[in-house]
Amino acid sequence: MDLKDFLAILDQTFTHSPIGICLLDRNLVIRWVSPSYCGYLGLEAQNLVGRHQPELIETLIAPLFEDPDRFRSLVAISYQRRRGTFSCHILPNGCREERWLERHLYPIEKGPLAGGLIEYYSDITSLKLAEATLRERDHQLQDLFDNVNDLIQSVDAQGRFVFVNRRWQEVLGYSDEDLEHLTIFDIIDPQEKDHCLSLFQDLKLQGPPSLQIETTFKTKTGHLVTVEGNITVRRDEGGNFLYTRGIFRDVSEKRRLEHQLRQAQKMEAVGTLAGGIAHDFNNILTGIIGHLELAMLRLPKDSPVTKDLETIRGQAERAAGLVRQLLAFSRRRMLEFETLDLNQIVREMAGMLSRIIGETISLQLDLAPNLPPIYADRSAIEQIILNLCVNARDAMPQGGVLTLKTRAVTDPLRKGPERIFLEISDTGTGMEKEVLERIFEPFFTTKDPGKGTGLGLSMVYGLVEQHRGTIQVRSEPGRGSTFTILLPVSSEVALSRAQISYAKPRLEQLRGQGRVLVVEDEAALRTLIREALTEKGYEVILAHSGKEALEYLSRERVDLIVSDVVMPEIGGRRLYEILRSRGDQTPFLFISGYSLSQLDSQFLGREDIIFLAKPFSLQTFLTLVKEILEGL
Repeated sequence: MDLKDFLAILDQTFTHSPIGICLLDRNLVIRWVSPSYCGYLGLEAQNLVGRHQPELIETLIAPLFEDPDRFRSLVAISYQRRRGTFSCHILPNGCREERWLERHLYPIEKGPLAGGLIEYYSDITSLKLAEATLRERDHQLQDLFDNVNDLIQSVDAQGRFVFVNRRWQEVLGYSDEDLEHLTIFDIIDPQEKDHCLSLFQDLKLQGPPSLQIETTFKTKTGHLVTVEGNITVRRDEGGNFLYTRGIFRDVSEKRRLEHQLRQAQKMEAVGTLAGGIAHDFNNILTGIIGHLELAMLRLPKDSPVTKDLETIRGQAERAAGLVRQLLAFSRRRMLEFETLDLNQIVREMAGMLSRIIGETISLQLDLAPNLPPIYADRSAIEQIILNLCVNARDAMPQGGVLTLKTRAVTDPLRKGPERIFLEISDTGTGMEKEVLERIFEPFFTTKDPGKGTGLGLSMVYGLVEQHRGTIQVRSEPGRGSTFTILLPVSSEVALSRAQISYAKPRLEQLRGQGRVLVVEDEAALRTLIREALTEKGYEVILAHSGKEALEYLSRERVDLIVSDVVMPEIGGRRLYEILRSRGDQTPFLFISGYSLSQLDSQFLGREDIIFLAKPFSLQTFLTLVKEILEGL
């Protein structure tokens, strides 16, 4: 092939090439341009060839681009360096399309144009559009990641963070700069770190492609956040590990509520058991105390046995007190609600508390001004405060600080009005996690044998629940304990309270007359009540069930019905309702080992009903019987 043919082929190649080419001599005068060059700029070749390019750049070519000044500056630099590459955006008009071009400039070292320059433009529009599409997709994904409620992260093979979303940073508190110096293992709870490291190594070494996990992260401030989610592994075509992508959800509150529910269910079950035990004990104690009183009545006043019987009765009354604590824990003790000023109660108790806790412990009060009133039982609130303060005292044998704090807050677990916050904290020995989980169980105690019944905190728990409140405890070994109680404000609760007349025993002779029907399924109690009533002059008829009582009353009339409340088949309430439906207005004296709040205080609070809780003394019982019958 001769030179002429070669040049012809070369000319055709340049003519049809999509690359726009321009040849400049050493004086930067344009000597030749390709059709593509002219097409990109929308200019004719005759307007370019023979012209000094820097002048054309200044007046004609630069204005074609989106940023003329930038274009001029970059061209000037490339002239000085005699080479250079940059991208530029050319705007459309009637002669050309909108394009992204990449400009290249290189020196010509040989031939007739040696010392000149070759300039060419390549069309990178499709690349720029693809980049724009990718950027938009990245922005959309970033917006998506940043607006989901989940925590999203990517970590590389060394555990370094590649990406975290906004929610991840909001929950855990780490900035981008913090993450540059941290790995995923630096923020995992130390107790779970080894396990998570082992899982991570398995994932890297051809483990499962994804993994469900629950773990605990440590925030920048040191708090622990429980998360659950899924980790997936990304690998290259050769199966080499690239990174993991984890999507987690903060389940700290969920786990806390689940734990609280489990505790509540456990305490409810234990409370039901405690209430049942208390009921049975009340029946037993009623028999013991009643027979003791009968024996004492039948003995001469100067009998030496009387002193022993008094001792036995004292022990029985102590047992009755223990049963009352069980009933308080199981939320079955009747409370008398009224509007109370919690701050005033705390102030009034401060002197007594100071004496109880001793001189080595400093009592501090932090009481919120203008605290809304609570709707509560005064003695119950005093009992709660006293028990918690005694507990705190025992946790500070070497002295310390006991703080009582009140505030008005919004309870996050309940909708509705604000609640009253009572916090009792100490600087004592604190408690292990295992102790915390059992702290409110009845008979659970860490004290030495003989130094506690284990009912103090369980009673507190029951009383708080009975007030429709909540109680939580925070404690760590060596860092003291804090009990936090939330109680409803006075406007939130309007519990109905049975108006019960508990007659006080009178000193005069308790003899009387009348026919009394005793309905009781406990044989020992039936016998006791019959003996007591018979000895005082009453005619007594016994029935072991409501059904037997109805059969008798269908034939005979009585002056008073003494009935247990809970019995098989027909109980005391059903017996009452049947008789009233028949027009029988015989007065009722209900007795029960259960208390009003466990039964039905509204029903038992009716004007024609008197209720007496077991265990009771015969003097109290006989006084009530006499008052009822004499009041007819």
